[in-house]
Amino acid sequence: MDRRNSMKHNSYFDDKVQSLGFTYDGVDCTVGVIEPGEYDFGIAGRPEAITPLVGELVINGKNYTTTMTRFIHEGDTIKIKTDVPAAYLCRYGV
Repeated sequence: MDRRNSMKHNSYFDDKVQSLGFTYDGVDCTVGVIEPGEYDFGIAGRPEAITPLVGELVINGKNYTTTMTRFIHEGDTIKIKTDVPAAYLCRYGV
């Protein structure tokens, strides 16, 4: 396991979305929780892969449940909606 970077806590939208960032096998990742609501993360600075771990997320208008991955291209907008508390894994640059 790559231990060059320690974990980093991220908080967005008045703490309604929180994550821990880390690097695994050279890939930057975050694992997070999200409260019910709609969130606009703006434009992706690099490609991302978002996978719900618990609950269901609507990502850019399409439903994703656990084990389904949404790939976001660099420069795309990221809009996420959920009606239930959810958890996710996000991998960057993939």
